[in-house]
Amino acid sequence: MRAIDKFLGLLLTAVLPMLCEPSWALSMDVAMVTSVQGTAMLANEKEVSKPLVAFSKLHQGERLALNQNAKVQVVYFENGRQETWSGKGVVEIGTQESNSALKPEVKVLPPLLAKQLVKTPAANVQGRAGMIVMRSIATSEKIKSIDENYASLKKQVEPGEISPELYLLSALFEIKEFERIRSLLSDLGKTYPERADVKDLVSHYQRMVELATSK
Repeated sequence: MRAIDKFLGLLLTAVLPMLCEPSWALSMDVAMVTSVQGTAMLANEKEVSKPLVAFSKLHQGERLALNQNAKVQVVYFENGRQETWSGKGVVEIGTQESNSALKPEVKVLPPLLAKQLVKTPAANVQGRAGMIVMRSIATSEKIKSIDENYASLKKQVEPGEISPELYLLSALFEIKEFERIRSLLSDLGKTYPERADVKDLVSHYQRMVELATSK
């Protein structure tokens, strides 16, 4: 017992400082980019920049650098705050809202949608191994619940708003309903052939399904 106690003490001594470090908090996903139009860059706390792409998950302290032609939409997981940023400027990611000299368009998404978005497969994954997450079992009750939630969300938004589809695709991906996802993506592409946000959504999930089903 003394050896075990000593080992646990050493383990806590090593781990606790890591938990207290700001970098540990920065490693947590707090938001997700749901749409990118124009040119924007993502910079982390180490000042490393790369092009910002739709469905990247974001950490506190990261910064989005938008060009004049840019329009970026960000959703925070904890409170469902959706921010749409336009024009040239820098946006710093917080825990529940962003900080910038720019003024965003803001709306609050239903809690059901915000909760599901956390489980959305991210664009910034490294191959198939980066997609290993806990999956739900596709029972008839689960599918029925997803469809009912989707129908409820559709009633809460204006025509043309695709946030319910963000919920549906994420929920279907979680239970590995890949054929249904493919069908939905095809329908979305035909319904909104010119919309940049829909093209981002379709392209993202096509890639995620391909990665998830590859051997």
